[in-house]
Amino acid sequence: MIVPIDRLKPLEKVFRYHLKNLSEMILKEGIVQTPIIADKKHGIVLDGSHRYIFFLMNGFKEVPVKFVDYEDEHIRVGSRLIHRHLVQEKIKISKKEVVRRGLKGDLFYPRTTRHFFPFRKNERINVPLDSLKKGRNIDVESFIANSTFQDEIDHNQKYLSEIEKEFDELIRYMEEIRQTKNYLKTQILMMQEESKPVAFFPGKFQPVHMGHITSLMRIFDDYDKIIIGITSDSPNVLSLNERKEVFESVLSRFNKFEYVFFDTALVDIKDKTILPQFDICVSGNQAVIDFMEKNNFKTRSLDRSEGVGYSGTEIRSISENKNP
Repeated sequence: MIVPIDRLKPLEKVFRYHLKNLSEMILKEGIVQTPIIADKKHGIVLDGSHRYIFFLMNGFKEVPVKFVDYEDEHIRVGSRLIHRHLVQEKIKISKKEVVRRGLKGDLFYPRTTRHFFPFRKNERINVPLDSLKKGRNIDVESFIANSTFQDEIDHNQKYLSEIEKEFDELIRYMEEIRQTKNYLKTQILMMQEESKPVAFFPGKFQPVHMGHITSLMRIFDDYDKIIIGITSDSPNVLSLNERKEVFESVLSRFNKFEYVFFDTALVDIKDKTILPQFDICVSGNQAVIDFMEKNNFKTRSLDRSEGVGYSGTEIRSISENKNP
């Protein structure tokens, strides 16, 4: 946002040599790369004090500004960069003090405050200087701190030290996050390794066809083991072993299938102890579902797969017609 410069109020004084170097850089490039950040209620400059004085001293009537709601709790102030991450002692600077000084013109020493925003400050706007309205140059001597060249060097060294400490804290934070990430990954693996239910999938399978295979693939990921129960019933198109061999020819690549045989139809079984150990019976045959529920077994009704070829009833019918 381009606004009149008189909407802004300074918060800090600036360093003379830093201002000189910054001015040369901006004038050489001919653009303003980032906006000043200011409190929208009072116009107090929260970030970009040296840029603000640059505009003032060069007679600019307009400046690029990003206004923020300083009452937003996500905007914080501290006196050191580490306060972005850790506050281990009482912070001597408050938002209230910032507003008081900004309104009264009681300016802080250069780079006293550290403002932390819920966005990246290095937003590039690249506003050409010649697109901003200009007037007469302003004397900014009253905004320049009484400091020596060595004072500025010492201050920059101190600021670099703050940056190094922030890097160290970021590394510690990254390690903390890495540990949390590994912990969560371990938790996921442990939960995935926990045994899933065992399914019992009974049927005549006279003969085995693609509808059966499709149904097994639909429930494949839901169970740790699937026990295929092959029952004896007439007419016997294929023997128990032959039906098992058909299943194995298709499913041998998977290690979660087991097979059990019954010499009668499932619903005719009297002794329930001959049934395998399982958690749930899965079937598309309602008679089987009713039988299992009647005997207090947990069930899952599976819609019969359609569009995958003949049904077992149709195949048996064809077989019977061919073998009178």
